[in-house]
Amino acid sequence: GRIEQPNKYQVTVNGVPIAVTNRLFSTEVPLVEGFNLIEITFKDRTKNLNFTYYRQVIRRTASHQLHLTINNPQEQMYTADPTISVSGMVAGVGRVKVLVNGNEAPVTGGFYCLEIPLLEGENPIRVIAIDEQGATAEKEITVFRDSTPPLISEVLPAEGYLSASKLVQVSGKVTDESPVFVFVGNKAAFLDGPSFTGQVTVAEGWVAITVQAQDIAGNTATCSFNILVDTTPPEAFTVTADPDGWTNNPQPVITFSTTDATSGISHYELAINNGE
Repeated sequence: GRIEQPNKYQVTVNGVPIAVTNRLFSTEVPLVEGFNLIEITFKDRTKNLNFTYYRQVIRRTASHQLHLTINNPQEQMYTADPTISVSGMVAGVGRVKVLVNGNEAPVTGGFYCLEIPLLEGENPIRVIAIDEQGATAEKEITVFRDSTPPLISEVLPAEGYLSASKLVQVSGKVTDESPVFVFVGNKAAFLDGPSFTGQVTVAEGWVAITVQAQDIAGNTATCSFNILVDTTPPEAFTVTADPDGWTNNPQPVITFSTTDATSGISHYELAINNGE
């Protein structure tokens, strides 16, 4: 090509700098069989601006082949959407017709794209290309639609649980048609089949714990519950007896009392002579 201001612009072809001599630049680009996209960029050194142009070249050998790719979606993809865009590249002789699950897709400059509906569950996607010489190419992939959120069940500890430790073990089950991840308090839980376990460190007092499940289709479900954490023992107290000291009274009166600021007093346990 030719450039009028060689000192102003840096020329690259497919990312490779090209020398400019007497306002002319030239280079060779290796070609693969079928469709080739050549990128020519002019970088303005004074304004730090880029101007990019594209040239499409189709290489055909004597053993003519029709080239077809599916760039999107990926094989075994999961989605919650009711439709999906199928796109890719095609290269053949003359006008190339592309069918996606039997529906013709528009083709522009070797690129095709078509939106198709999805059913719940497994969806095979078949793309067929036919050029003017009758050559055909075919690709097939499978995608999965899952629009149902995961189901979280059998979560422990239960609502209102009293914990004497700030490190709380959380467990439960999760079911879903797609692979699923579980988070306990924003930390990934361990999964063993449908069962999950996780640990979370919480503060003293009443705290809310959230379990979140997300499948690879993007559906989410949450389960929240409240527990009471009390790691502080009751206030110290003294025990008095009436009568005190030596006595022949077989039924002395024992008096004691204390408080607990967080969870209150559940019960007292009394042992005489160390439980003898």
